This record gives sequence, structure tokens and C-alpha cells, in this order.
Amino acid sequence: MIFNLILPIFSVTPKISLPYIKGTTDKITKILKKHNSNVAFTPPNAIRQLFNSVKDSINPNHQKGVYSIPCSCVKEYIGDVGRYFNIKIKEHIANL
Repeated sequence: MIFNLILPIFSVTPKISLPYIKGTTDKITKILKKHNSNVAFTPPNAIRQLFNSVKDSINPNHQKGVYSIPCSCVKEYIGDVGRYFNIKIKEHIANL
């Protein structure tokens, strides 16, 4: 007895994501669909993405936390403090 096996044929359809621009995106979508491509629309940028952060930048020397200082003596100093980095660096240099 001979069995005919029918295997599904998988085709890869390109998926394209475009920002929606009235008039322009519609024309591009028609062209891409003729070439068997799936098109999805993404929303335009939100207003918050157009502006830089309104927070003031923080000087890294005025932060607290974990740090690593490479030293001229080929050693590395790793520590964590509740004080500002610039104060701890001065203390480290004074202890050399």
C-alpha cells in the first residue's frame, strides 16, 4: 500500500513595520502588498520622545554607591560608600 504524504509548504512572508503618514503610507502599502508583504503601522513619536529629559544631570562625583578605582600600583580599589565619590577618591589618594 502506498501512502501519499502531503506536507504543508511554508512560505516566509516579509513583515514590514511603517510609521503611519496619511497619504504616503497608503501608497507604499499598496505596492508592498502586491509583492506579498505584510505591513503593520506604528504610531508616530509621542511628544515625550521629542524632548530631552527635564531632570538636571547629576555629576558622577556627587553620587553614592559602588565604585571601582584602577590604581597606578596595578591594583584595583572596589568599595561602596554612603558619601560622595569625590570625597572617597581624595581619601584613597591620601592613603597611598
